[in-house]
Amino acid sequence: MIVYRSLITPDGTHLISHYKTHYVEHRDKKTGNLYWLNGGLGFPYHSQHGDEKFLEFEQSEVPFSLLRSHFEILNFKNKYEKLKDISDNFLQVTIDNIISNLKSYRIQSWQLPIFLEEKIYRAEKEIAVA
Repeated sequence: MIVYRSLITPDGTHLISHYKTHYVEHRDKKTGNLYWLNGGLGFPYHSQHGDEKFLEFEQSEVPFSLLRSHFEILNFKNKYEKLKDISDNFLQVTIDNIISNLKSYRIQSWQLPIFLEEKIYRAEKEIAVA
């Protein structure tokens, strides 16, 4: 299963569609073309100029240090934040919610191993995020 996907425009901008109906766009500074992406991690729809690139990976295909620098989740402030940057408190609440089977449009059970691995990673590296 793909856990990260972005469309990269010629000027280096990463467009990320976080869910099925999440439309994002960017007017490229190098080409002037409008690039867009929609569809989340499922089946993405996107602009096709021929000079865009995709970065996508599965959890098992990349080192965890790379995954945690790219994987994003909605935080308490309803803004997307990189896994490596979410607070320890939010990380624990997220893990607890998944384990408790609380229904949430933000959190899916396939994400639990990612959050648990982040908790272990922080413990081993003695990382604390306030």
